[in-house]
Amino acid sequence: MKLEEITQQYVKRQLSQTRTLIPDASKNIHLFAEHWADHLKNDQSCYFTLNFFSDAVSILTDLKRGIDGATRQPIYGELVGLPEEEYSKIRDKLPRIAAVVYGKENLDNMEKFYKSE
Repeated sequence: MKLEEITQQYVKRQLSQTRTLIPDASKNIHLFAEHWADHLKNDQSCYFTLNFFSDAVSILTDLKRGIDGATRQPIYGELVGLPEEEYSKIRDKLPRIAAVVYGKENLDNMEKFYKSE
């Protein structure tokens, strides 16, 4: 699939299936992907890699603080208030999550972008 063809609906579906798509990932990775999927719209607008990584970092920041940055409402769940090292572990797996969403053929370009951030 070409990057420009990937929609929010597709990303939402892929994120919600990480338990199947990345079976060896940690529980926190699966919980993070599912939490993220819950916040995506179910529409056909494009969801580019830049949005993917910036949204991931934003969601991780919200989870650390326990407050949704968009709504200013408290967030509850197992991922709220973890030690910093746990969020770092999730952040380190973002390229792997991205490969599941965008396809392995695009992984090299995405990792280069992510590491340049």
